[in-house]
Amino acid sequence: MEIVELDVGDAAAAEPWYAELPADREPPSTYWATEEYAAVARGWSESVLGPSLELTMEQVKLRAWSTVWEATADGESFYFKENCELQSFEAALAVELAALVPHHVVPVTAADLDRGLLLTPDHGPVFGATVADDLDAWCRVAAEGAALQRDLLGSVDRLVAAGLTPFTAADAPAYVEARTEQYATLPTTDPRHLPAENATAVRDHLPVVRRWAEQVAALGMPLTLNHDDLHEYNVFDIDGELRFFDFGDALLTEPLAQLVIPISAPATAWSAPPTTRAWPGSLTPPWRCGATWCRPPTCAPPCPRRSSSAASAGSSRGCGSAPR
Repeated sequence: MEIVELDVGDAAAAEPWYAELPADREPPSTYWATEEYAAVARGWSESVLGPSLELTMEQVKLRAWSTVWEATADGESFYFKENCELQSFEAALAVELAALVPHHVVPVTAADLDRGLLLTPDHGPVFGATVADDLDAWCRVAAEGAALQRDLLGSVDRLVAAGLTPFTAADAPAYVEARTEQYATLPTTDPRHLPAENATAVRDHLPVVRRWAEQVAALGMPLTLNHDDLHEYNVFDIDGELRFFDFGDALLTEPLAQLVIPISAPATAWSAPPTTRAWPGSLTPPWRCGATWCRPPTCAPPCPRRSSSAASAGSSRGCGSAPR
């Protein structure tokens, strides 16, 4: 597998994407809840599925950032999705992923890249609804998610062209500092305002964030896809293969950042800190063995040839504390 290193020099010289907060505006969900929008969603779905007297549309999710409708035409079910502006790249990314790694993702039935509209087939119950919420299930999601990342190592330029934002370990301290100041200086009447005591706590912790970023950067891992919402309800099990979907939060980061949720969510759900359980070792696929890049074949303990210091930095610093 060829590893393509993304040249971030020009991007670093330009103003970073987090230099300003996104404009405060009415969420699109207000419009998505209207009958007018229901007609728009139906009209586009009909245009790609073909005229059908049996087409039915039901809104199954309405969030501030996205809406999902179930479209049923002549007995077949699909999911129509539209994201807010900052996540509208998902349609283009889904098309690119379906072309690059079709065995890892849900196929795309249709997409409007200009409008960010996406239509995908229904594959029945999601993986999380078919398995127990235990370490084995999380382990499988983490391992197959890592395999998806590994298979995309040679395609980072195409991912960026599809709209994925690069976010390196070196970006993390500046991002945390910028967002802290931006939220802290908002009017106190703004729900996004960060109280002074909280802002001070984050500022005091910045040296630790810088140390974490240095530890992750020292691993020398390449940038790749980070799903950034990796859990068992964002994947289908299709004939024994996990197929991922819902890439609206995705970024281009070092690979271990994708393990934030697989490490933290089970610990929260089971009311036990990760240090008392079998992960992060069990959830950290052996990305690097000495100087050799290796494909993570299964969910396994850290590679025995990997140094203990690298394993520690990758699991306890790079995974559990990576920026989101």
